Amino acid sequence: MAYWLLATGSLAHWLTGYWLLAYWLTGYWLLAYWLLATDY
Repeated sequence: MAYWLLATGSLAHWLTGYWLLAYWLTGYWLLAYWLLATDY
């Protein structure tokens, strides 16, 4: 039972990390696109 809770907690930790990474990358690319689009 404790092992299952540990594995679930670890999974949630990794999913949160991946979500934050994807969120940061999306924001980064949107910012880069906006800067390029407004460079004219």
